[in-house]
Amino acid sequence: MHRTLTLLIFIALLAASCGGSATPGTVQQAAESPLTGQLADNGRLPEDGLLPWESLNENGFVDPATARRSTAINENSEFWRGVDAWQTAGSTTATGQALRLDSGSAGSGERSSATYRIPLAGENPAILSTDINLRSRDDASASDFFISIANFSSGRWDWFGPFSDGRIRLPLDEAATGNYISGLGNAFVSVAAYNGSSFDIVGISLNQFDPGDATAPPAPSGLSLAARVGAVEMQWNGVIAADLAGYAIYYSDKTFVNPGSAGVKQLNYLEGGTRHLLSGVSGTVFVAVSALDLSGNESAISSVESTAVIAGDGPVLELLAGSTEGIVGQPISLTASGSPAFDWDLDGDGTFEVTGDVSGSQIADTGKAGIIRPAVRGSDGSTAVALGAVSLIVASDLPPVAILTANRTKGAIIDGGTSPLNVQFDGGNSYDDGPTLDYSFSPLGDGNYSTPSSNANYNQGYSSSGQYTAMMRIEDSAGQQALALLPIRVEQVTGFKNYVVYPGYNSGIYGCMAVVAGRPAVLFRKFGPTPDDDGLFYSRAMDDGGRLWGEPVKLADNNNYGDYFDLAVIAGNPAIAWYKFSANKVFYRRASSSTGQTLSDWNNPGFEISGVLSVSDEVRLLEVSGNPAVIWTDGSDIKYVRATGGSGTGDFAGDWTDAPFNIVAASNIGPRPDFAMIAGNPAIAYWNTGTNEACYVRATSASGSSALDWPATPVVVDGSDTCTGRVNLLQVNGAPAISFFDSADDSDIHYTRATTATGTDMADWPVAVSVNHGFGSGNTWHDLAIISGRPAIAYADYRSGAATSYRRANDANGSSWGDPMRVGSNIDYNDSMYERVDLEDLNGFPVVYNHYQSWDRGVVSVLESEL
Repeated sequence: MHRTLTLLIFIALLAASCGGSATPGTVQQAAESPLTGQLADNGRLPEDGLLPWESLNENGFVDPATARRSTAINENSEFWRGVDAWQTAGSTTATGQALRLDSGSAGSGERSSATYRIPLAGENPAILSTDINLRSRDDASASDFFISIANFSSGRWDWFGPFSDGRIRLPLDEAATGNYISGLGNAFVSVAAYNGSSFDIVGISLNQFDPGDATAPPAPSGLSLAARVGAVEMQWNGVIAADLAGYAIYYSDKTFVNPGSAGVKQLNYLEGGTRHLLSGVSGTVFVAVSALDLSGNESAISSVESTAVIAGDGPVLELLAGSTEGIVGQPISLTASGSPAFDWDLDGDGTFEVTGDVSGSQIADTGKAGIIRPAVRGSDGSTAVALGAVSLIVASDLPPVAILTANRTKGAIIDGGTSPLNVQFDGGNSYDDGPTLDYSFSPLGDGNYSTPSSNANYNQGYSSSGQYTAMMRIEDSAGQQALALLPIRVEQVTGFKNYVVYPGYNSGIYGCMAVVAGRPAVLFRKFGPTPDDDGLFYSRAMDDGGRLWGEPVKLADNNNYGDYFDLAVIAGNPAIAWYKFSANKVFYRRASSSTGQTLSDWNNPGFEISGVLSVSDEVRLLEVSGNPAVIWTDGSDIKYVRATGGSGTGDFAGDWTDAPFNIVAASNIGPRPDFAMIAGNPAIAYWNTGTNEACYVRATSASGSSALDWPATPVVVDGSDTCTGRVNLLQVNGAPAISFFDSADDSDIHYTRATTATGTDMADWPVAVSVNHGFGSGNTWHDLAIISGRPAIAYADYRSGAATSYRRANDANGSSWGDPMRVGSNIDYNDSMYERVDLEDLNGFPVVYNHYQSWDRGVVSVLESEL
């Protein structure tokens, strides 16, 4: 098969490697071992399909010329850089040309893996080889790895290992059957780290099966053995054969002529070099070696030699490289540990150039390009010996490494024509040894790229549902390219669906919502029927989508409840503020955990944060400059108090020593003023019922903790429109924005966004746009939020009956707005849903809290998709 040779380097597959100490067996998915059960968690075999940029050759297989970039080693083999993994799981990090896999601490049971999709144009793989640099576990024990290949005949992954030698050559017994290639001629290989193992995958190689080759290589000669502690050190003369794959090692406790005789064991991988340390043996050991070629032809065995193993355990050797890659002539440090003295093969040619070194540090010989495999032999000067090696990629100009991330990899669109799913791609983590990189993007994965530029970021709006494979191509100053892929799943929503938060007795109309630790959470007032069922309750969804709800937690009993309350996240934990009617005071309480899921999570007491007063409507809670702050209105004034404790949590009585003060003192304060952080400072918006104006006040400090921090004269927002109902405040795309109800001209919900970051001058506020016209919609209940990067609104909709509707802006500023979607029911008056509307962003999707009148229950409404 013809292969396109890339600009990386041409590598000899069968460069010398150094034997490890494992005697591995094959691990299959069907085995009963608990270890196997953890490792075999690759899922089903991949459903291979033609990617948009690929084409088929005349035989119906993926043409390697159009497949994802690889590096050809010779005419019959493929080398895949570690960083070019198709899929990863667990803890994986790109490091140079290699991919680092970690699996937690020793004994943790954690697992990480990397899977490679290697186009072979229909040629069956015969030899699987690895270049993996192993590091010790955190308990100083040796790491190992497992490797698997997708078997498309059996429908499972065939597992091999564990291996403690990173440079193995693994014959694939079923190569001639074609079991290891997909219908499109691709092989899938997966490498796994388990239970604390840690290593760098420098590269994975596959060599194809040649059924026309029936000639075996010559038998090895010159086998010599040396008795070591717990091992046999082996050395033999190399075989000259262009298609040599490696050497098979046979051993037994008695002499043999036929390697297939009973009692003869075989190392279950091929040794690539002419040295090996056979460990895990004892007594007198008989050993022979044979040579195998790339088509699986095996020579006769060498002479059978024997030696008596010295009892005991040999040293555990670790060899680390300062880098897995380098430029020709550039120094790469090598550090060995675990033995008193070391012999060094600095260029991996099988000869120890440095002997008796006690420093444990050397510099690799990087004088030539290719994959070099420096080796070390550790010893105590006598019979305790260990061998180790690392793999390094050396080139005159290393190719770049492409790493592509995005702010989201899945999401839903409501109307693709006006509300596409916006995905922000970032290739800034890509790297190269040169000074510059050019980036081009194909977000649809169809091979049509943007014009190359130095900008590593790219935005794409997906207007149609489907599964996309976004691509980024980078090119260095020498013209070398690398490709990164990122699957993007886009769904089309079919509408909102309502889920009852608590099906118990009447919940009442009072409730509010916040996103707590990635899930929607609700604070609601519930009435009876018994005193135990009466009070203020908190519930956090049991799933990320807000569809499953459990038993709520009672936070205040029927003597302590308040119909006026709020829920927010303060210093990472849910917190509440509420008005206690029996005491005529405002209280604050914060959970001691990030979820507040159970009553034990609320072991912090509640604190009075006001004197005796009268609260006429909502209490609002917000984190202000790291500390909780609360506002409320008594109908005449808007009051403000902020915790001053250094902890920033408000969990201590001493945090609330400052008395509340008026930030707006007037006689015409409308219900439900809003509270938000604007350009780093707290701000409020409210309805002035005397002048029918929407008003705005922003503190001059980040804390707003003094009355002097609040301007005495509010800013009148958009004086050309009247405000006769609810007002909402939100920071939108770096500037304050306000929505408000205007009863004039059949009534509208209006929206305006300031032209400055602070909005502290009346001239900063342009004429408002109409979000919804007619029928008094949003007069009492509407809420504003940023949903997937754009302002959106949920509002009481009185067009027919009483319902809740949702609209999202067509742009990031809210200059125009999309069509409404129905959130809640409006079948008839007794089946209505329109009160206590609260809108939040949940992973880029709208989620709405509402009171459903016919059920007298609080409900959470989430978008359902077609997929």
